[in-house]
Amino acid sequence: MISGIQGNVNISSDMMLQMREKMFSKTDVNGDGQIDQSEMSSFADQMAKRAEGKFNVEDVFTQGDTDGDGVLSKEEFMALRPPQPRKPEVSSEEMQQKQAELFAAIDQNGDGSIDESEMEEFASEMAARTGQSDNIENFFLEGDTNGDGVISEDEFMAMKPPKPPETEATLAYKADSQAAIGAELTGSLLDVMS
Repeated sequence: MISGIQGNVNISSDMMLQMREKMFSKTDVNGDGQIDQSEMSSFADQMAKRAEGKFNVEDVFTQGDTDGDGVLSKEEFMALRPPQPRKPEVSSEEMQQKQAELFAAIDQNGDGSIDESEMEEFASEMAARTGQSDNIENFFLEGDTNGDGVISEDEFMAMKPPKPPETEATLAYKADSQAAIGAELTGSLLDVMS
């Protein structure tokens, strides 16, 4: 259960409970004490107009309809985590394009392969930006599958994209973003409920 949203907006658990009860009442359009998929879809449409993205109604029912009767009782609704809007998915073509652009940026001499000095320079630039350094040896162990001492574009494209490092700046940005999203979602919920 959410006890509060940090940042510019602080919401007590009592206040959140009241908001969720009011949201249940507004979503239960026919007043029968339960929310069916049609009512939840209407609510999702309203939320999509006020915030980015639309949550998946089927996911809400999969998570929340614990007794499997096809509707959400007030108890089931109150136990749900707040729905999260879907993030736009990146297509595999877009991911490949981004990977190709990254390869070109690292391959400074344009010879179609990344050697150790190019990777060291790139890693140094990234360390200056993020405060963390990468292990170039591991990069070459993973990527240089034919053992020729360089990573070709094909080898690079076959590698798993690296996970961004969790720096203090990244964690602070995430916390600020979550607070902003929480404040925006709270504002949107309050708009929908009024």
